[in-house]
Amino acid sequence: MQSHQPSRRIVDSLLIAALLAGPAACDRIAHEPQADSGGEPPATPVPTKADPRNPMPPGGPYASNQDREVTAKVRTALQGEGAVDGRDISVSTVSGTVTLSGAVPQQQIARAVQVARAVDGVKDVDNRLLATG
Repeated sequence: MQSHQPSRRIVDSLLIAALLAGPAACDRIAHEPQADSGGEPPATPVPTKADPRNPMPPGGPYASNQDREVTAKVRTALQGEGAVDGRDISVSTVSGTVTLSGAVPQQQIARAVQVARAVDGVKDVDNRLLATG
């Protein structure tokens, strides 16, 4: 029985080490390129709920064709609007809901939301614009 005692301790130690390192190791591995995938990094994960650090709403870059068209129309409308600096506004669309994010002067925020709402295909506008100056 004593011959199994050291191997039991080793197994227990390895198990504890794996449990402690598991989440950190998995996170690191998930974001590193895999050798068998041609060195390409995996696709960027898409957030599943609103995250104040990430202005991109759920759905992210995997929006439908209709959402991509709405996004393009809103960007074009904002850039064509003289009262709004559309270059400082990020636009994304999920299921017709347009999210505006970025930092612009206070007086431009209401107009940017108004311009976005007027675009065909927009169901709602999620205003995440921050006021500057």
